[in-house]
Amino acid sequence: NGIIAIDTETNNSLDALTCKLMGGCIYTPGQKNAYIPINHVDIKTGERLEWQLKESDIKEEFDRLQSPLLVNPVKILTHNGKFDYKVLWCTCGFDMNIYWDSYVAARLLDENEPSAGLKQQYIDKIEPTQEKYSIDHLFEGMEYAIFDPELFAYYAATDAYMTYRLYEWQKKRFEDPDLTRVYNLMMNTEIPLIKVVAKMELRGISLDKEYSERLSKKVHSQVDDCNKRLEEELSKYNDQIAKWRLTSEANYKAPNKKGDGLSKSKNEQLEDPVKLSSPTQLAILLYDVLKCPQVSTKSPRGTGVEELKKLYEKTKLPLCQLMLESRGLDKLLNTFVDKLPTDVNPYDGKIHCEFLSLGTDTGRFSSKAPNLQQLPRDDKSIKMMLIFTKDGKDT
Repeated sequence: NGIIAIDTETNNSLDALTCKLMGGCIYTPGQKNAYIPINHVDIKTGERLEWQLKESDIKEEFDRLQSPLLVNPVKILTHNGKFDYKVLWCTCGFDMNIYWDSYVAARLLDENEPSAGLKQQYIDKIEPTQEKYSIDHLFEGMEYAIFDPELFAYYAATDAYMTYRLYEWQKKRFEDPDLTRVYNLMMNTEIPLIKVVAKMELRGISLDKEYSERLSKKVHSQVDDCNKRLEEELSKYNDQIAKWRLTSEANYKAPNKKGDGLSKSKNEQLEDPVKLSSPTQLAILLYDVLKCPQVSTKSPRGTGVEELKKLYEKTKLPLCQLMLESRGLDKLLNTFVDKLPTDVNPYDGKIHCEFLSLGTDTGRFSSKAPNLQQLPRDDKSIKMMLIFTKDGKDT
C-alpha cells in the first residue's frame, strides 16, 4: 500500500532510555490491525515467551519500509511519534522516518482543541459513538508483560488503526486552500523537527555534580543568613505587633448589617511567631499591623513579587526587600540548585527534559520535566551547573 501506521507499547514505562519494548502495533489499509509481541512473559514462570519476535526482527522488518532500494519509501504514520521514535531507536536501533504525525496535525489544525490525544481525537473526528478507553485503567497496577499477547492485542493494535483513520480525516481537511500555508509548515518544518527534537532529548544535558553540590551549600548558607536578617527585622516590630493584638481589628471581623462583629478564626489572626512564608500572615502584618498602602487594584492585599516591589518603592520597608530576597533564594533552591540534580537519569547521569515544538497555543518552543527554558537569564551560577559533554568528557 505504500503506507503504514506504527505505534509502540512499552513495559508501562515512559522513559525511552530504559524502557523495554513490549510490542509493536501496525496497520495498513485492507489488512487487520496487528500487534507484534516482543517481551511478554509466562505468568507462571516469569520467563519470556520464546515464540515471540525479537527487537532485531523489528529493526530488520521496519528497515525494509524505508530501504534506499525503494523508489518510494513507505509512508510511516504516527501519533506523538517523537516517543515512538525514541522507543524504537533505544530498543531496536531503528531510525524511523516519520511522514505524518496525527498529533502534530491536530495541534496545527486547531490549537484550541481540548485534547490532541489519539483516542479523544478519534472520538471527536471519526467515531463519536465510541467510548474512550484507557489501557492504563484496564491493566492498572499490573505489568503489561504478564498478559496474554492475544488478549493484549485487542487493545494495543487499535491505536495504529485509529492513527490511520485520523490521518485520512486530517489529510482531507488540509485540502482546504486556506490551510495551504499551515500544511507546508507541518510537512516542511514540524514533521522533520520530530526526529531532531527526539535526538536532542535522547542526547541529554550533563550536570556538573561537584559544582552543584558546592553551589547548594553556598545558597543554603545564603538562605540561613537571609532568614536570620528577617528574624532581626521582624523583632523590630514586636511592640507594634503586641499593641495591635489587643485591638478589636486583630480579634474581630468588621460588623455585619446587624452590627455584630464576629470573632476572627485562627487562620484570620496573626500567629505568634509570625509565619512570613504564609501569604495570609504576611498580608496581615503588612496591611493591618504596619498599615502599608495598597499598591494593586487587582490584589489589594497582595504579597506577590510585584506587590512587594511596589511596596518597597513606596515605603522603603526593609522587610519587603528581605522577603523578595528570601523568595528569590527559595526559587533558586527549589527550581534549580536542589531540583536539577534530582532530574538526573541514573541510566547515563544526564538530564533528559522534554522539548515541545507545539507545547504552547502560540507555537512557541517550550520544554518541561524539567523546564530548562526558565533558567535565570542573568544568574551565571545556575547556568554553570549544566555542562557540554563530548566523547564522554565534560568540558
